[in-house]
Amino acid sequence: MTDSHTADASDSTRPPASTPMAAVGTLIAARDLEELVLAASLIPGQLLEARETVVLLRAPSSNILQRQPSAVSSELEAWATAQLGQGDQVEQQGDLLAVGIEPVDGWNGVIAMNSASADDETRLGLAELGRIMSRCVAQIASLKRRAAALEDARKSIGKGLHDLRTPLNSLRLGLHLLEPGLAGQDPQVVQRTHRAVDRLAALVTEMYEALHETTATR
Repeated sequence: MTDSHTADASDSTRPPASTPMAAVGTLIAARDLEELVLAASLIPGQLLEARETVVLLRAPSSNILQRQPSAVSSELEAWATAQLGQGDQVEQQGDLLAVGIEPVDGWNGVIAMNSASADDETRLGLAELGRIMSRCVAQIASLKRRAAALEDARKSIGKGLHDLRTPLNSLRLGLHLLEPGLAGQDPQVVQRTHRAVDRLAALVTEMYEALHETTATR
C-alpha cells in the first residue's frame, strides 16, 4: 500500500528564510523527510525568483510532495514527475527547470521550478540546492538507520535482562533448598552467596525498569 504525504505552504508555521544561510539552515535543521521537503520547496521562491516550485521524494511505499504555492500548475507537476531518475544535472524546458536528488535508501527525488529568470546563475543555484538536498536526505536516512539499530539493541538487552530473572530465581531457590545441608559449613560463605544473588537480582530488575522508563519518556 502506498503511503502518500502531501503538504501545502498554508499548512506550515515555519518562518520564511530570507538569506542563503538561513535557507540552508532550514534544510539542515529538518528532523524528518517531510520537514526537509517543505524547507526545500520554499527556497526557490525566496532565493531563485521561482514563480512555482514542486519538490517530490518518492520511494516504493511512500510519496512526499510539496507545492509552492499550493495551487501549482499541472504542467510543472507533470514536468517534475517526468524528471524523476534523470540524474542530478539541471534540466530545462523553457522557463521550467529541474534537478534530481541522488537516490538514497530507495528514495528518488526531484526539485522543479517555474523560473522568472532561467539564467546561468539560477541554474547554478538550483544545482547547489539539489546537492544540499541530497546530502540532507542521506543524513536523515542515516539517522533513521541508527535509530532502528538502537531500538533493536534496546529490545535485545531488554529480552536478555528479562531472561536472566528465571535462572536467578532458580539459583535463589536452590540455595534455600541446599542451606540445611550446608549447616556444617562456614555460615558467612552461605550469607555472602545469598547477598550476592540478591544484589545481582536487584541489579537486573533495576536495569530492566530503567530501560523501559527511558523508552516510555521518548
